[in-house]
Amino acid sequence: MARSGTATPSSEPSKLTARSGSNLEAGSILTKSSKVFVLVAIAAIIGGVLGFLLRRHAVVRPRPLVTIQFPNLADGDCAIVRTPDHKIIVVDAGGPSSGERIGQFVRKMGGDQIDLLILASNQDSGIGGAYALLNSGLPVRSIWNSDTTPDDPTVKRLLDRIAARHIPYRIVHAGERAVIGHSDMRLSVLWPPDQSSRAALDGLAIRVEYGDNAVMLLGPISASSEPYAVAGAGKNLSCDVLQVSDHGADGGTSLEMLRRAAPEFALISCSAELPPSPGVLHRLQAAGAGIWRTDMQGSISLTMDGKTHPMLSAAEQ
Repeated sequence: MARSGTATPSSEPSKLTARSGSNLEAGSILTKSSKVFVLVAIAAIIGGVLGFLLRRHAVVRPRPLVTIQFPNLADGDCAIVRTPDHKIIVVDAGGPSSGERIGQFVRKMGGDQIDLLILASNQDSGIGGAYALLNSGLPVRSIWNSDTTPDDPTVKRLLDRIAARHIPYRIVHAGERAVIGHSDMRLSVLWPPDQSSRAALDGLAIRVEYGDNAVMLLGPISASSEPYAVAGAGKNLSCDVLQVSDHGADGGTSLEMLRRAAPEFALISCSAELPPSPGVLHRLQAAGAGIWRTDMQGSISLTMDGKTHPMLSAAEQ
C-alpha cells in the first residue's frame, strides 16, 4: 500500500544555487574587465598628455647650415664653402694679391685646414692667389684643377709647390662629384666634359646642392664659354643662387641661361675698377633676380638649410 503525503526531495534549490553562483562569477568577471578597461584608458590619457607636454617643451635642433662666403677681393674671385659638418672647400683663390686674405676668411669661418681646393678658372684672376694660399699655413688636403691650366712660369711654380707638398691632385671634368665629410651636401662639376674640344678651353662650372637648395658657381666660366656650358648643363642649371660668370662681363649671363637657371638671387664678384656690364644688370633685373655685388655690398655671405629660402647678407670684412 502506497504511502500518501510523502514528498519527493526536489532539485530546484540546487539549480537556483547553481544559477546564482554563475551570475556572481559572471558579474565578477565583468567587474574585473571593466576595471582593466578603465585602467588602460587612464594610462592612455596620461601617456597622451605626457607626450604632448614633452613635444611642446622639447628642444628643436635647427638643421645644420651650409655657408658660402664670397670675399670682396682687390683682384679675382673666390667662393669658400663650409659644409654642415664644418669641412672647407675653396673654389678659386683670387688674383696674386688675394691668397693670404682668403686664408684669413677660412680661419674666420672656423676652418683650420682646406679639405678641397678647386682651381676652377683658367685665368690668373682665379688661380693667381693659390701659391700664397698654399703658403698661408693652412694645410690643403686635396686639389682639383681644370684641364685649361696655362703653361706659364707662375703656374709651373704652383704645380711644383703642390708636388713638393705631396698634395693629392687631379684634373676633373663634368660628372665629377665630391662628398666631403658626412653631410648630405653635394658638389658636382657640370662643365666641361672630358675628351671634348672644350675641355682644354673652359673653366669649371660647379653646382652645390643641399636638400632643396642649389647654388651655381659660374664665376670661373668666361663670357665666351658660357653658351657651351649652358647647352651642356641643360636643366641642371636650375638654382636658387647664381654666381654670375666672368665678373658680369658683357656677352655673358644670357637670356637663355637665365631662363634655365631661374635664380632667386644673382651674385656678382666684381670691383669698382671692373664693374658688371649694364646689359648683364638689365637682364638680371628683367629675370626678377635680386642682385648682390661685392663692389657695393662688400664680402657676401650665403647660408642655406636645405629647406627654406637661402639667406644672403653682408659678411664680416
